[in-house]
Order: sequence, then C-alpha cells, then structure tokens
Amino acid sequence: MNQVIASMPFGDALELSVCVDASLVVKWLVSEADSTEALTVLERLIHGSTQMVAPYLIDYEVASVLRRIAARGEVAVDEALARVALLEMLPIRRLHSPFLLRRAWEIASRYGLPTVYDACYVALAEITGARLYTCDEALISALGGKSDLIVNPMR
Repeated sequence: MNQVIASMPFGDALELSVCVDASLVVKWLVSEADSTEALTVLERLIHGSTQMVAPYLIDYEVASVLRRIAARGEVAVDEALARVALLEMLPIRRLHSPFLLRRAWEIASRYGLPTVYDACYVALAEITGARLYTCDEALISALGGKSDLIVNPMR
C-alpha cells in the first residue's frame, strides 16, 4: 500500500470508481453532525457518474448501526427499516473477490487492525484500483495517514 501523503481533495478530478465504506454510508442514512456534507459527497458521486463499490459486508455493517440506534430508541424501528430500504437502493455495486478475505487478513495483520472488517474495504479498493472513501479517521491513521488510496472525502 502506498504510504505517500498526497490526497487530492474531492472534486478536483473525476473519480471513475470509488470504494465507499460503512462510516461514510451511515452518514448518508443517519443524521450526524456532518451528514449534510456527506450527502454532498453522495450527490457529487451520483452526478459525476462515479461507480461506487463496496464489499458485500457493507449492508450488514450499516444495518447493524441502524438496528443499534433503533434499539437505543434514537429512531423508531419503522424509520430504521425505511433507512435499510434506502441502503438497499443506493447505487453501490456490492463485490466479492476470491482473494478479498485473504488480502484483508494480510492488511489487518500488517497494520495491526483488530478485525478484518475495515481491511476488507482497503483490500477491495486495492484489488479494484478504486480509491477508498472513508470517514474513519482511526483507520486512516492506522494505515499511515492519507494516501493516494485512502481518502476522507469530506476533508
């Protein structure tokens, strides 16, 4: 993985394909402090005809967040289910590569990540040649900071 600290701000170039992770997608579906900015990113991706990809696990990760906020009473269960339906309609191509799990394990081991979940997004971005869009600053930091592969599109 390239450790060069050189991130191109969103909008400076047309991305043909980006890998989106759960930390960004949740912001599209749950009202958070920076959700408006995240929705602007989504709008730019859609209007720019950028193909969004993610590993299949994205649906389970995001649905788990929605279930958790419903269980805490932050949103009604029906509202959380409506947001799951929106998740299913997002134009994200869910992919599975035969080498994804093994590569995710290698990335998690190399960078000291405690699970392979986040590493799956990194591995998929690497395998597809897409830039990873994540709002997970801890992941970005664990991977050595911003690079040409890993970007927080809201920074």
